Formats: sequence, C-alpha cells, structure tokens
Amino acid sequence: MEGVTISQPTEPATRSAWGPRWEHGRVHYDDEGGPTYFIEVRRVGNYYLRKTDVHTEREALAEFALFETNPPAYLPRGERQAAAAKPAEERAGPPPILLDDKLATEFIDYSREVLKLAPDWLRKKRAYLAWWTEKLWGVDLRRISLRLVLSKVPKGERTTARAHKIAVLRSLGEYLTDPDQRMSYRENEPTLEPEENTLHALRVPQTEPAQSQGKKRPVSVDQLKLVMENLTGQVNRDVVTVLLATGWHASELRYFATEGEIQPAPAEYRRTGTAAILVTLHKKGKTRRWKPRRVAEAAQAAAERLQAHGGFDLARVDKALRAACAAAKITPFGLGQIRHVVASYAKAAGATDAQRAAFLFHDARTDNRNYAQLQSVERIPTPLDELA
Repeated sequence: MEGVTISQPTEPATRSAWGPRWEHGRVHYDDEGGPTYFIEVRRVGNYYLRKTDVHTEREALAEFALFETNPPAYLPRGERQAAAAKPAEERAGPPPILLDDKLATEFIDYSREVLKLAPDWLRKKRAYLAWWTEKLWGVDLRRISLRLVLSKVPKGERTTARAHKIAVLRSLGEYLTDPDQRMSYRENEPTLEPEENTLHALRVPQTEPAQSQGKKRPVSVDQLKLVMENLTGQVNRDVVTVLLATGWHASELRYFATEGEIQPAPAEYRRTGTAAILVTLHKKGKTRRWKPRRVAEAAQAAAERLQAHGGFDLARVDKALRAACAAAKITPFGLGQIRHVVASYAKAAGATDAQRAAFLFHDARTDNRNYAQLQSVERIPTPLDELA
C-alpha cells in the first residue's frame, strides 16, 4: 500500500506455533513450548512485527518501552548483545549527533551571520533550542523518531508556540544536512546525510493568519492617519512609512536599513510615480532571493533616513506603534499587521489578486523570477498614497 512502510519481520517459518496475544503483540512457542515475545503494532502509518528475543512478559514490556523510543531503529536483545560483544573497531559507526549547548550556539551563530535573522527572533530561537536541548538530552539526532519529537511538545500548548518549536527543530535538521555547512561551520564535525534527517518530515502546524482572527479588525486610512499623528520619533515614523509602501516583513526592512540598496528608478517607472527602487533580501535569507520594491518619493525619503540612521530595534518600534494606537484610541496593531493592511487596502483600491500576490511575494512564480524580472513587478496602490 502506498505510503505505508512494512518492517522486515523475523517471523518463524511456521505459523502453527503462534500462541495467544499479549498486550503489544504475539507470542511464539518453539518445539519445546518455550515462548518468545514479538511486538506487533502500527505507528504513524507503519506496520511493525519485531522479534524481541525475550521470553517473559515482564522482559517484553521493557523491550516494548525501548522500541517506542525509536521504532524504525529497534534491534532485538540478541542483536544488541552481539553488537556489543564485537571489538570496538568493528562496532565503530558514524559518531552520534547530540543537541547540546555547543551545537545550539553554533546554529545560532549561523542564523545570525548567514541567515541574517533579527535579534528578537534570534532570542526566541535560542530559547526554543534551550527547551529542545533539555527535552532531547542524550538523543542521537541520527536515530531520532518523529513519535519521540511530537511526544515532547505539550498538546495543550498554543498553536503558534507549537509551530515555532517544531519549525526551529526542523530548521536545525536542514542545517545539519546542508552541504554548505560542512565546509564552514561544521568543518570536522559530524553532519547528517539526507536519508538520516528524520526531522525533515516534521510538519509545522499552520497558525491562523492575523487578518482572519476575529479580534483583529481591518485598519482604515483614517485610523492610520491618526496613528501617524500620534507616532513619535522620526525612526519609528520612517519604519511605518516604508512598510506601508512596500508590504515587506518587518525583518526584511530591518535588513534593508543596514544592507539594502536604494536604486534610481528608470524613466519609464518615474512616469507612473515611482521615484526609486528599494531592494532588500527575502526574509528566509539563505538562498539570497532579493525583493525589490518600486516606491514613491515619500517612501524613498524615509528609506534614505533609515539607512543613514543605520538600523533600528524592531521591538522598540513595535512598542511605539502600539502606544500611538492607544493614544489615537483605536485597537492596537503591531508591525506584523502592516503587511496585511497593505494587502487589504490594495484589494479595496481595485488591485487584482494576481497583482497583490506578485507584489507581496505570495505567488511562487514571483518568488522564482530573476532580479531583472522582479524589478518590473507592478507597484500596487498602498495606504501611503493617501497619507503622503
């Protein structure tokens, strides 16, 4: 059956000697009536029939507990004992990969220096890695099972927290498998082969989009005007201005402020109101996918001031934005919602779904275009057109 893995059983040649079932499988009796316990279960779509090499139910329960830690890698007691009896040089295999403080620090350094993750997300990532380090202490990532991983995540936890924890562990598996790291961060350190990367099969739970949550209402242009009037600090105002013009993620704007580019607009773009092209790196960073945006003069001026300032603190700007919302007496919203404000405004202004998808990089075809093609992505109506 497609999608179902059947383990290779060590089943006796004759089925006439099978006796009554036990709690987790079957019992086989030899010619002299001696029992041998077998594990027979289904786990995550896989069928397992495994010999345990033990002869009492008490021992079988201990073997089953060992089996549950990693069903695909389980070996009967006899095979484990035979492997342990071999000389050390014969038993030597690939060294285990353990999630410890050293690996966690290495991965954070890579995330900061190569992926260019923002400090606030790095702090969260470090906290999630510390949590996993405690939960997976002593577990070899080469032999880890999805069942074990998922059993560690509290079932009653918020979907967002579960998604972040699983996403961090999955990205760690990708890091350990990526050949680029073998020549830099993991030189002379053990790495995972693709077929060993069980973490790649982790599914990240889908969180509810902010714009669909009942407690978050659409933000009107009039409300934006009130917020901008109450928003103090030039840097804070410039951050919101550029986000309203580009629809970027806040982390992408943070990268732009320190390493992005401002390019003059070609003559054909200037005729339609484009003053400049702002260029930043896609938020995933690793594959160096650039995201140019055609913007008007107000956004260009704000972008130039941000680059001259040399960066900003996302958490501080977000706090200032929420304070401005409170002063304007409207439901508070953060930097993360501005992208959805841009999308909603463009739809109300008549932009097609295809235009919005291309502008916001929601369209896989846009994501795969080269830089020259991305420059030509049409500028859609944005709230800044009425605020400037």
